[in-house]
Amino acid sequence: MNRRGSAWLVLLILVVLVAGVALTLGSRRGRHEDSSEAEVERIAEIGLARVSRALWIYHEDQTYPWEQILLDHVSLSTDAQEGGRVELSSTNAAPLRGDPAHFLGVPVRCGSGAFVAVVRDNDDGDGNATRDRDGRVIVHITAFHPLGPRYRIEALLRFDPGVSSLRVDRRRRL
Repeated sequence: MNRRGSAWLVLLILVVLVAGVALTLGSRRGRHEDSSEAEVERIAEIGLARVSRALWIYHEDQTYPWEQILLDHVSLSTDAQEGGRVELSSTNAAPLRGDPAHFLGVPVRCGSGAFVAVVRDNDDGDGNATRDRDGRVIVHITAFHPLGPRYRIEALLRFDPGVSSLRVDRRRRL
C-alpha cells in the first residue's frame, strides 16, 4: 500500500509538471503571435509612409510619372498573396532618384517581414484606370511576417500642390 501511494504521488507530480510545461509553452506561443501581429501592422504602416514619400518624389521630379506607375500596376493584384507565397526581395526600400521601378509592386524587405505596394487610380470620373486627373491615387499595402500574419491597408493619397506634399485623405484596414 505504501508503494502504491508513492507511485500515485510520483504520477501526480509528473502530471502537474507536464501541465505546467504545456501552459508555459502555450502562453509563450500566444505572446509570440501577438508580437508578430503587432510587427506586421508596423511593417504595413512603414510601407505606407515609404510609398507616400516615393510617390511625392516621383510626382515632383517626374522620374516615374504617376500615369506610368498606374499603367505598370493595372495588371497587378491588390492582394499580393494571390498565386502563392511571396518571396522576400533584398531590394533597397528607399526610393532612389533615377531608379524608381525597384520600389513599387515588388516585395520589399522591412524589419522581420516585407510589404508589397500596389497603386491604383481612384474614380476620378474619366473612366481610365491608367490616367490620373485629380492628383489622387489609391495605395494598397500588404505586409507579411515570417510567422504567417498578414496585414492589409488601403489609403487614398492626394497630391497637395499648395504645400508640395502628399496627404492621406482616407485610410482603412482591409
